Amino acid sequence: MWWATHCGSLAVPRRRTRTVLKKPSWKNLLPQADADKDCLPAVIEDEDEHEAEWQAVGAGKAGVAGWPWSYRPKISGRPALVAIEKIALAFESLINRLVGPHADKLNPFYHTGTVAVFLLIAVAVTGLYLTVFYVAPGLGTKVAFGAVAAIDGHWLWIGRIVRGAHRYASGAAVIATLLHALRTLFQDRFRGARWLAWFTGMLLLAAMWFEGLTGYWLVWDERAQLILETVIRALMVFPSVGVPFALNFVTNEATDQTWVFFLLLLFAHIALFAVIGAFYWFHILRLSRAKFLPARYYMIGLSILLAAAALARPATSAPQADLGRLPGQLTFDPFFLFYLPATLRVNPAFFWGGVILLFAVITAFPWLFKGKPTGKVTIDKDICTGCTKCAEDCPYNAISMLPRTDGKPHKLIAMENPNLCVSCGLCVGSCDGLAVSLTDLPAPDYYRSILTRVRAANAAAGAPVQVVFTCERHAAHGGPGAAGGAREAITVPCVGALHPNVVSQSLEAGASDVMIVGCPGEDCAQREGNLWMEARLARTRAPRLKRDFMGAPIHVAFAPPNEFTSALKSGGGTPQPAKAKPAIGPPHFVRGGLILAAALAIQVAFTDMPYRPYAPTESLLELGVRNNGEWRQNTQQLTGPELAALPHDQQVEYLNAQQAEGRFPTRLKLEVDGQVVLDQTYEPQGFHREGSAFAYGKFFVSPGARTVRLSVDDSGGGYEVAIDETANFESGQIRAITFNRVTNAFELK
Repeated sequence: MWWATHCGSLAVPRRRTRTVLKKPSWKNLLPQADADKDCLPAVIEDEDEHEAEWQAVGAGKAGVAGWPWSYRPKISGRPALVAIEKIALAFESLINRLVGPHADKLNPFYHTGTVAVFLLIAVAVTGLYLTVFYVAPGLGTKVAFGAVAAIDGHWLWIGRIVRGAHRYASGAAVIATLLHALRTLFQDRFRGARWLAWFTGMLLLAAMWFEGLTGYWLVWDERAQLILETVIRALMVFPSVGVPFALNFVTNEATDQTWVFFLLLLFAHIALFAVIGAFYWFHILRLSRAKFLPARYYMIGLSILLAAAALARPATSAPQADLGRLPGQLTFDPFFLFYLPATLRVNPAFFWGGVILLFAVITAFPWLFKGKPTGKVTIDKDICTGCTKCAEDCPYNAISMLPRTDGKPHKLIAMENPNLCVSCGLCVGSCDGLAVSLTDLPAPDYYRSILTRVRAANAAAGAPVQVVFTCERHAAHGGPGAAGGAREAITVPCVGALHPNVVSQSLEAGASDVMIVGCPGEDCAQREGNLWMEARLARTRAPRLKRDFMGAPIHVAFAPPNEFTSALKSGGGTPQPAKAKPAIGPPHFVRGGLILAAALAIQVAFTDMPYRPYAPTESLLELGVRNNGEWRQNTQQLTGPELAALPHDQQVEYLNAQQAEGRFPTRLKLEVDGQVVLDQTYEPQGFHREGSAFAYGKFFVSPGARTVRLSVDDSGGGYEVAIDETANFESGQIRAITFNRVTNAFELK
């Protein structure tokens, strides 16, 4: 039983002492809360019931020793996630050992989300510089490559640094976002009320990929030429869209009017960044105290490393795009152009169909692996004093404070929103008066079961035992089972779900000492549970540990789940205020910086992967024509005897043609060295078939002299030879068949 001397204690008399009450003042109270009035037990008429409840807790009634964890539902898919996380934890532990005692601050895996945001800001800032100089000479294929090349020559390598930082920050942002998503998945933080963050995070990742793709396209080098080719192949699923688009890029001369396309491409590149910003806003919408940026030393270090990488290995362009030649040996960025090898040769529908299906399945994880529902926050309004601590401590905005209208003396009342609750229990640990519970974890039974287990463990051991509190994440990795010895390991949703008086009452129940093992400081599965717990025990955050237990054998250890046993052996440390913790020294900054430098070096190396899309022994014959067939009313009219003299099939064809309207379709037959490679009919566009017919195709040929013959029928009168010539194909050369609308003739260029 406890003595109520401050806002952070529960109102049950323990012993009579003379106490001078000072006005409480807590940083984690909302401005509307009155510390004098609201941080007190419930009103007089409810006080007896309130005391009885806590006396029952202190008595530790029998029959609840195994409760409540036997009742909490098993979460589907958790064992598989734990198995995968074990692999990640092994690598993270290696980084922790390299960094040293400040691993929670300097291990980049714990800061992937905020690091990704900073990198995106770096992309935006450098992108603004590049855009100004990119548009200065104009837009289009004729000037795009030169504009980018000119940036590299800016004074004092500024352009080179900015361009390199832009490219490498883009790739690093994708990697950081992917790692953030993977860690979110492994830690089982993607379902339930967190579905919005997962869903928008996946959309944000897709938008980042499109952003990078358009950026590479704007350079108009051979990489951009390959991007163009894959886009055309993808658009051919809708020929009425894909073919007219492709005809703008058949020859270098055909691109004279592409400035409009590049203007739209640049607009899309910029607009996608606004889309990324919108997705990010929704991504953090349900978070309290969302962290936007990493610590200052991360931002400074990353800025220096990006500039150094840009100088050491400048971001270069591939050779300028030439629509008259196949791209040769080049390098490509697998973070954005990973799809090139899979879509240049085969039907891209198979690859993109698989990618879209996989992306859709991963995006739907919150619903595919929904699992059984866990307890949601519930608040006893009769007990609530409106102190606001639960609303302030909740990391997910699941509790709001509203004006009280039931006649009670307190100004506010806490209102829960179960749809936003993730069952972390931090609000339970913040409430002095047992008003906050989870539906599957009522606070009185929750505390009672803990004390019952402590007493039972002491009785079984015949001596006081150490009580170890740990979170569900550590329990999923088998932490409590490895405790052993004279210990009683108790699992709670999060260590932040422990009220400080539960810790002190465990000592009163006979525990030799209490140890709390939680996640690393910046890697709590519930965002802030470990921080709130240590601050409460250090008496810097309400509810505070009772003053009588200052110096009691209470220790904390914050370690990854795979280091639970090591944390126990270490004995932990005394809870400390955040300001009292030792500062990070230069040697540790150097270690952390070297780890970031190594990671960035690997990324930079992979940014330029060698790639040859076409063999040296290949050449290409490209067909891209827009042709107007003759109007049907201008065709020859047959008399009755002439029609009767025709075979039946031709009679049917003639009669159908007479009933049709608009232009004749264009029939093309293409032969290379006497072999037919194309024989197809292209219908005119338009509702009344009054438009042009568009034809497009590509055919690989071996280098050397080749006889090319094109036969055309656009009047319904049979094929006529339009091209019949021998052309020399050099290695890697592209020869194109086009239609000259000035001379009204087909040409081989």
